[in-house]
Amino acid sequence: MEQTESGDCRLALGSLDIDPGKELAFAVLTGASVLHAIKAVPTAGELLVDTSTGRLGRFRGMEGERWRLAGSFGNGEPWTADPLKVREPTVNERVRADMAAVIGGKAG
Repeated sequence: MEQTESGDCRLALGSLDIDPGKELAFAVLTGASVLHAIKAVPTAGELLVDTSTGRLGRFRGMEGERWRLAGSFGNGEPWTADPLKVREPTVNERVRADMAAVIGGKAG
């Protein structure tokens, strides 16, 4: 858990072996006014959907607190996304990305 300059607390609930109840109790005891759940950082190349833009992209790394994504279909420049507005793709979105890779000669 980390506390931001504004006093908000960010709690990562990824693959860590933590007790979320204890972490939340600690946040309350330290006076956190707002809690934000943060997703675990994806692995490089993981397919994601930026819900703020509707774009499908592959995770390329971190840029400050934002995630750097690159277009899965070769569509435009990489961009940064708020981790709170990124989700895993649906089965249909994954199939679409795989088909685009095959058609574009980039299977794999």
